[in-house]
Amino acid sequence: MNCEEKRLFTFNTWPSNAPVDARRMAKAGFVYTGKGLVVECFLCHGRIDDWDYGDQAMARHRIMYPNCPFVLDPNQAGNIPLTGTGILAPTSQPQIFTGTTAPNSQPLYLSSALAQTAPPTLSTAWTAPQSMFSKPTVTSSPLYSAPMRTPLSIGSLGGHYRSCFPAPMGSSLFSY
Repeated sequence: MNCEEKRLFTFNTWPSNAPVDARRMAKAGFVYTGKGLVVECFLCHGRIDDWDYGDQAMARHRIMYPNCPFVLDPNQAGNIPLTGTGILAPTSQPQIFTGTTAPNSQPLYLSSALAQTAPPTLSTAWTAPQSMFSKPTVTSSPLYSAPMRTPLSIGSLGGHYRSCFPAPMGSSLFSY
């Protein structure tokens, strides 16, 4: 589980009201055990189960297990971090694409550079209130009208995402 993406995937049943965000847990080297708030480091196998709001996952890892190779140097420990900033939080029932893309379709890419790379159909309009008692409204058009069963590729640098999970056989959905 040296791949942050795979660690994050273990948090698909992480309680929605948990005091610490699942992404931060995965980034700190933890996998979810599926029981309460118990997480375990993939490398040193140290467990922590007493989380409070405001806790920093990596700081707790460092305090509880100071000799853990992941804490000492994640890169040296073989960590494969998530790339990009458009990472979506796991849901209680993750949606996994198992089909193929439609001809002439492209995956939707989310990234921090969305403003520069958004299709020309992206528009946001602000409408002024018609009277002093009405509220302003904001409308926007969809980013991309994707055919059904087109995968959502989670964004990163340059609109490409490197997945730790293998692509389905016979597909080229992910760029490596």
